[in-house]
Amino acid sequence: MYYIVIISQISKKNIILAVPTNLTTMRFLMIMLMLTTYLAKAQTVPCFTFDEGEFVVSGNATIINDDTVRLTQAINNQAGFVWSQSLVNFDLDFSLEAELYLGTQNGGADGIAFVIQAISNNEGSLGGGIGYSGISPSLAIEFDTWWNSGNDPVQEDHVALIANGQPWVMSAHSAYTPYVGVNNLEDGLWHPILISWDGTDKTLSLTLDGASIFSVTIDIPTLFFNGDPNLYWGFTAATGGANNLQQVRILEFCSIDSSCNTPEPTADSPQSFCESVVLNELQTNGSNIRFYAEETGDTLLDAQTIVDESTTVYITQTIDDCESQTLAAIDIIIVEPTVFDDSFELLYCQDNNPTANLFDASNLFLGPDFTGFFNELSDTQSINNLIESAEDFTVTELNQIVYARIETELCYEVYTITLVAENPIIYTNPFEILYCQRSNPTVDLYTASDLFSNPDFSGFFNSLQEAENGNNEIVNSNTFMVSSEEQMVYARVEEGLCYEIYPILLVSENCALVIPQALSPNSDGFNDVFDIQNLYDVHFNHTLKIYNRYGLCIFEGTNDKKWAGHSDDGKLVPVGTYFYVLTLNNEDNEVFTGWVYCNY
Repeated sequence: MYYIVIISQISKKNIILAVPTNLTTMRFLMIMLMLTTYLAKAQTVPCFTFDEGEFVVSGNATIINDDTVRLTQAINNQAGFVWSQSLVNFDLDFSLEAELYLGTQNGGADGIAFVIQAISNNEGSLGGGIGYSGISPSLAIEFDTWWNSGNDPVQEDHVALIANGQPWVMSAHSAYTPYVGVNNLEDGLWHPILISWDGTDKTLSLTLDGASIFSVTIDIPTLFFNGDPNLYWGFTAATGGANNLQQVRILEFCSIDSSCNTPEPTADSPQSFCESVVLNELQTNGSNIRFYAEETGDTLLDAQTIVDESTTVYITQTIDDCESQTLAAIDIIIVEPTVFDDSFELLYCQDNNPTANLFDASNLFLGPDFTGFFNELSDTQSINNLIESAEDFTVTELNQIVYARIETELCYEVYTITLVAENPIIYTNPFEILYCQRSNPTVDLYTASDLFSNPDFSGFFNSLQEAENGNNEIVNSNTFMVSSEEQMVYARVEEGLCYEIYPILLVSENCALVIPQALSPNSDGFNDVFDIQNLYDVHFNHTLKIYNRYGLCIFEGTNDKKWAGHSDDGKLVPVGTYFYVLTLNNEDNEVFTGWVYCNY
């Protein structure tokens, strides 16, 4: 069975709710209070459910499900804290719907506090201070379940509004509003709370278990934080010599982050249309536009609302969950000519100089009644500022809209053309080409990928900008000379209307030495020298000693002196086996030894 509840607003917009009859009266009233607050200030503050990414949990606290944080276990000397990740602007409204679980031990300790503070999102303390003792400046609503003789005003569980982390000070419990004794909170039940802050009237209110605990006018930013409205909020709890399982469910909170300073959107006004217009088809400049019936932002309009008579609507924009607080007005003038909305889409390549041929949008614009293309709807109506370069139109913004006008028998028709970007694809993970580190190394760029062998391949380029513009193509791609370590080059492949760019990383490596076992210094051009591959111009400091079979060193070479079968006195050595000792003189002091056969 359901109760049917109808809430009417001055704007004549009704909201119909079907509420289950088994919903508790307290829970029902809290929902209605939250909903009424939202309707009254629809434009002002967005509301959110619990998202662990938006909170910082520390101490012994841990998130145990989608909306529940266990602040302490039933263990002595624990403390747990959960704070908002970001600062919240308390010059604006704030509300919180939550549930508190304070354990099952009547006589347990110590309680839970809702705290507002300006220090950091990692504050808290142990023991009878309920986790917020010493946090200053701060303002806390404590739900105290342990009587500290001489410090607490009453032995029973109580709620108090305490400033600057002073739960030990008796007078602090009633400094701003009288403390309130409540029934046993350690009853194993979840206790709903509703905290509401009116940033305009400076009123802080609390309900617990559906009953009003206090409503006090108090300028929180000015009185406690030197006028700074940018504050963290959260819950703290602690145990000492006594304990309890203490948890909080954060069901919904409505707030605006302190970083929220979204400017109002802009739009041409007035805007004229034939017969009718849908709100989301108005020309606006902004993100996530919302529409309202009044300048106060009381009545939110569906973006698909059809306007068929002249009126004024108001818009905001929302960026990163932050809605602009100032509304921009749009005067809508409805006239008889027909406007075809969202008529065509024209794809273009979003390169460095994007252009489009507007005539490609439709064959309609090739007929004798076609008037021209325009950048603004108002220009279309008044035939001003005709686009002259329609065949090579320069696109200046994403999703840019231009308009086409065709004369009809009675009036005219306006077609909208949305310029939709097809973005070039620029890959970030490069292909790699390995090359041996030596003097003047070269690589074959085509070996990077088979993609560069297909007919749509444009060429290789030394920079991303050159690849995007198609300028200064590399001409010696097969024997490209590497000029620096980890050098990057770019390959461009045409793709449909646009193109793709692939980075290629040229990676050097110290290749393994390849030591031949023979040489024939007979001047025939083959094996005339003892040519050790990947040695020369790589290991510049090496020494090479050649010994005959009697152990006599007959030749000593360096990076600039290869062995060509001659001894140091310039004479050709006899046919036979010789022995070498190659010392690289590198960091690892590597030495290679072996034999080589010399024959003519």
